[in-house]
Amino acid sequence: MTTHKLPVSVLIMTHDEQENIRYALESVLNKFDQIIVADDYSTDRTVAICREYADVELYYNKFPSWADQRNWMLNNCAIRNDIVFFLDADEYVDTEFVAELRHILDSSLQFDAIYVHIRYIFFGSYLKRAYGHPKIRRIFKRAGLVFVGEGAREYARKDGVACVMKCPCIHHDRKPIATWIEKHVSNAEREAIAYIKRECVDYSYISTLPWLLRTKIWIRRTIWNRLPLLVRPCLYFVYRYIVQLGILDGRAGFIYCFLHALWYQSLIDIKILEKKWQQT
Repeated sequence: MTTHKLPVSVLIMTHDEQENIRYALESVLNKFDQIIVADDYSTDRTVAICREYADVELYYNKFPSWADQRNWMLNNCAIRNDIVFFLDADEYVDTEFVAELRHILDSSLQFDAIYVHIRYIFFGSYLKRAYGHPKIRRIFKRAGLVFVGEGAREYARKDGVACVMKCPCIHHDRKPIATWIEKHVSNAEREAIAYIKRECVDYSYISTLPWLLRTKIWIRRTIWNRLPLLVRPCLYFVYRYIVQLGILDGRAGFIYCFLHALWYQSLIDIKILEKKWQQT
């Protein structure tokens, strides 16, 4: 029996993803109707790998930010489906994920967005507790979809009904840890700038977000941003590693909590202090 491809356009952003992109592409090829890659002028073999697959549609655009690149894809790529699925280059989906999504699309279930859980692999281990990121909307009805960004974060502005998938999307970045650190140095700079300019941010978009995101932004604005710099990373590490039980994820859990909750957050605060000092 022939199984038809899902009427969904998969959108992938890339920059030097030669270690990851093949896994992402092969997990969706022949399962989804359209695969689009927007590349930020990679200098490794990312583009060459994408060109190995005739069904992959390749575009080029200089990466400004996550939100801006997603909006560029929505506005400039020849998307032919009403439903889009944003898949990161270091992620992939399995057959159970595809089957569940097919069931949702074939049913009478109404939705404007679909939440997806992320199964996070780090240092070869599944971080069941240390990762701690809530479910995220990755699949959307395309009409009216817009992304907004703040610092190193992005939010999808999409009203309507959302449903939740049970099968997770698998995140497994195979690049060396030095690349992860380099990425987060850049993210820390974005976050520091956002902190300095926070009083000038137009937060009117918040009313268009789901309640969970509105709650997170409220906590960031009213609690997190008021905590003492260089103290808050220590508190966050205790929360992620002890309260959230990241300690149960073993060595990989400690490394991730140390790097993401303590080192990265401390780097943001140090950059904030540096920028304040430069302004005096």
